[in-house]
Amino acid sequence: MSPMNNPRAVSDPPHKDTAFAVVVGARGWQHRGWEGTYYPTDLPAQWRLPYYANDFSGVLVPEREWRQVSPAELRQWREDTPEGFGFFLETGDPAAPGAEQAAEALRDRLAGFVGVSGPAPTGSLAAIPLPQDPGAGARILLLTPGDLADRRLLGRRLTAIAQQAVPPRALIVSAAAGAAAIAELRLLAEVTGLA
Repeated sequence: MSPMNNPRAVSDPPHKDTAFAVVVGARGWQHRGWEGTYYPTDLPAQWRLPYYANDFSGVLVPEREWRQVSPAELRQWREDTPEGFGFFLETGDPAAPGAEQAAEALRDRLAGFVGVSGPAPTGSLAAIPLPQDPGAGARILLLTPGDLADRRLLGRRLTAIAQQAVPPRALIVSAAAGAAAIAELRLLAEVTGLA
């Protein structure tokens, strides 16, 4: 689907076009629990990614999901998202079969291949882009619904993160938190100067 056919396309997308803006998104965008709560019940499945991409600036795609789609479908993902949107692809090995084709298909929408590491200083998990990626070493904080429960504490954490010399590249939330909680995180990230 082209942005011209996107029912939620806007002339001025909510994404900042800056090198320091932190990406805010979910781990995946295709969640049954979001049907009827975030996604309208009559929204066709093929419109979910463009719908999601108009609200969030990136997505972490689990390895089992992106490896199951063809390069043509990955190119469609690219076409369905606005400039500045980023796909983080989970992988244990970006040199494994299929990774190069995924990178070629997503081109400028590929934000990086991501491998999960140990706990981050904020108490969330940190995913570290693998050494072959441009921008290697940038952290991606994986947040749980519990991390979002106390908005004041979350605001203080985001303020502290914003003051770090090298802020994380992305704040990614488990889909279990729900799209509304992820949208609140995006707003808090904007208020604290992260996004």
